[in-house]
Amino acid sequence: MIQDIWPKHLDNQYKNLKPGNGDTVFYFQGSSLLARPSGHFNSQNPEENVLKYPQYDEFVQGIKSSYGDKAVDNFEFIYMLSIDEEHFFLARKTGSLERGTFLGEMADSAVHKDMYSFVRGYEFVGVDSFRKAQPREHAYAAITAFHLYGWYRDNHFCGRCGKPLKHDDKQRMLLQLQIRTEFFLLNMREELIGIMRLLPDSLRLVKQQRKL
Repeated sequence: MIQDIWPKHLDNQYKNLKPGNGDTVFYFQGSSLLARPSGHFNSQNPEENVLKYPQYDEFVQGIKSSYGDKAVDNFEFIYMLSIDEEHFFLARKTGSLERGTFLGEMADSAVHKDMYSFVRGYEFVGVDSFRKAQPREHAYAAITAFHLYGWYRDNHFCGRCGKPLKHDDKQRMLLQLQIRTEFFLLNMREELIGIMRLLPDSLRLVKQQRKL
């Protein structure tokens, strides 16, 4: 099972952390993820199917090289999870409206050839790739981050007033301050449950069936 990473431990509780050199960055486009496959990826030997994800310093350098130093300010980095002492962050273009797509589900899909990688040595791979990649703890981190990314992507606007949502700095919550609504995520193994709280005293439950 993908979650069997013992003796390592995955913690996806939100923390208000900033990325540093050596932290891992997940950058998604649709159902594709920026990664570096090993030279023997898709080998019949599972141990050779290794994916490496960009470190924060590599990612920032890629932005600067492709778009200029000031372009770094156009990205936000949201803490996703940690495995033991290793931290993982989601990189997003600030304020961008991301669209979901099923293109790129398979590792050999031609759609990846049209995706521009601004980080040297990395390319986009499909969800089928990072589900089966080594090391196993990174595969588990990637698929967990993929579902968290989908929650952020699909909850860009408030479902009540239609205005953009803002990320809270204390917990994994999106909020709309003008009408005082709060959106939460409960990340479970077989499904994602989103909760919208209309302050002060009412709740709305939104349930999405998803397999991790």
